[in-house]
Amino acid sequence: MTITIGSGITVGSGIRTTFPLVTDGLVLHYDFSNPSSYSGSGTSITDLSTSNNTGTVVNDYGAISYVDNEQTSYFNWSTDVGGSGSDSFGGSIHTATPNTYQDFTIVFQPDFTVAGMAGIFGIPGDKSLRFYNNAWEAPNPGNDDDWAAGTFGATTFYINGTVSNQAVPGWNVIGGATTNPAFSGATQLYLGTSGYQNRNMQGKIAVILMYNRALTQEEQLQNFNYYKSRFSL
Repeated sequence: MTITIGSGITVGSGIRTTFPLVTDGLVLHYDFSNPSSYSGSGTSITDLSTSNNTGTVVNDYGAISYVDNEQTSYFNWSTDVGGSGSDSFGGSIHTATPNTYQDFTIVFQPDFTVAGMAGIFGIPGDKSLRFYNNAWEAPNPGNDDDWAAGTFGATTFYINGTVSNQAVPGWNVIGGATTNPAFSGATQLYLGTSGYQNRNMQGKIAVILMYNRALTQEEQLQNFNYYKSRFSL
């Protein structure tokens, strides 16, 4: 049995929420448990925001697969990067419409067994949000190719309702505004990769929201509270 929550989002039974998603500035919204966003097959993903920013699954070397698990359905990136790591994009999702990206909320589950680096998302030129896999810590600030740019300072990341750039085992609801001006212009977005060799996502991604403005701390917590029951956080 399924129920509908929020603005037409259908998920598995037993999910309750009293916190609406932040929609001001929302330019991309993929929810892989919502049949209106992804039907469970094919390469096309429908944007649930008003931007009509359709995504296309690029499944190079079979590195990405879909898992239907009711309200926690997700795309899963293979932990075997032997083939996909040789391709700049590996298995990833590419957006169709250029947008400005300044903040985000993503629900993801890291694979702590993998070493190296993992890209959560990126834009052309290897400008990205990425984690060091061994500890799943986002460099903050990193260099000028990172979401938190070295020249321009650290980002205030939020993970599961607290200020942190350290992912934890299980599901993580993460967000934080960029300090890198490379993201201030309209650009295509690559999801599940940094757009650079051997820096593809390793783990699961269930929900992606991208914003064209920085969210407040209260808005970051609002989005976390929206998802915490659904992902048992």
